[in-house]
Amino acid sequence: MNLVHLAAPTLFICVVLLALFYILDRYYFAKEEVVHRSAVKTPLRVEGKINFVLLAAVVAFVLMSGLWKPGIEFDVFGTHVGLQNVVRDALLVVVTLLSLILTPKSARGQRVQLGAY
Repeated sequence: MNLVHLAAPTLFICVVLLALFYILDRYYFAKEEVVHRSAVKTPLRVEGKINFVLLAAVVAFVLMSGLWKPGIEFDVFGTHVGLQNVVRDALLVVVTLLSLILTPKSARGQRVQLGAY
C-alpha cells in the first residue's frame, strides 16, 4: 500500500479525535470547581532530577540495541533472541530498579497540579 493513500484516512481520524477530545475537555472543564490562586507565589521546582539521566540511559540502550549487531542469537522456546536485545532488556530492568531506589518517595507520591485557568 502506498503511503499517499493513507493521508486522507489519517487526517480524518486525527480531526475526529481532536474534535472529540476538545468536546470532552470543554465538558469536564466546565464541571470543575473554580480554584482561586493564592497570593503567595511558590517557585517552580523539579524533584527526581536523576530520572532525566535515567531517561537518557533508556534512549541510549534502545539505540544501542538497534545499532549493535553482534550476530549472537539465542533460541528461547523457538524464538530467536539477539544478544543485543537481551543486553538491552537487562539494562532497562537495571534502570527501572535504579529509578525506584534513587527517586525520592515524595516525588513519586505527589499529584502535580499546575494551577487553574
